[in-house]
Amino acid sequence: MKIYSKITTDTVSATDKGLVRERNEDSCGLSETSNGILCTVCDGMGGHAGGEQASQVAVNCISQYLSREQYVDVRLSCPEIALQKK
Repeated sequence: MKIYSKITTDTVSATDKGLVRERNEDSCGLSETSNGILCTVCDGMGGHAGGEQASQVAVNCISQYLSREQYVDVRLSCPEIALQKK
């Protein structure tokens, strides 16, 4: 017999434009992937054209990438990280 428990949590994201920029270009994402819950924060591009869109595209791409397949160890999804010495 399998027993499942449901975990409920509230999430909040907050970023700040800082003292230099006129607006905030950071993006946050929360998604459920085949590897678990993914919380993503992507920094904007420092006032460059399209910085806000770029950070949102990055959040979406990361979520899609980690949803493609299930990993025993999610660090294996990025060989550059998996090969680093611990």
